[in-house]
Amino acid sequence: MIIIKQAVVIFEGMDKTGKTTLKEEFNKRTNFIHYVVDRGPISNIVYNNLFNREKELNDFFEKLCDSIKNVNHLIVYCYANENDIKERLKKHNEELPENTTIYETQELFFNEIKNRQLNFIAINTSFSTIDECLYDIINAIKYCS
Repeated sequence: MIIIKQAVVIFEGMDKTGKTTLKEEFNKRTNFIHYVVDRGPISNIVYNNLFNREKELNDFFEKLCDSIKNVNHLIVYCYANENDIKERLKKHNEELPENTTIYETQELFFNEIKNRQLNFIAINTSFSTIDECLYDIINAIKYCS
């Protein structure tokens, strides 16, 4: 009998870093056995801070981050190089929000995840194929507790 270690898998990162693409392929390859989220509490916290939204909005998301520690989880932090993000935005006729930069936004995401002591993996979607990314994610789940 094969024992499968289920997990909460949350794909985080700024727009156009490959979260949704990876999430969809991950679900297919793992036969939908994990609870998978495209954008979780980290995204809410980062964007609330970035856009100076009311700090009280983060209380719920802070508690949610703490509760994630109680289950088998993996945060998949997706990032990409600046030129790729710009090309992806242009391809989809989108723009970055005013007063934001790619570098600063990605740094906010990384620091927010790293400082919370959550299980995470950082995936550079500019330099890895989808297959390579999925291989790394699936292997990382094996080491989550």
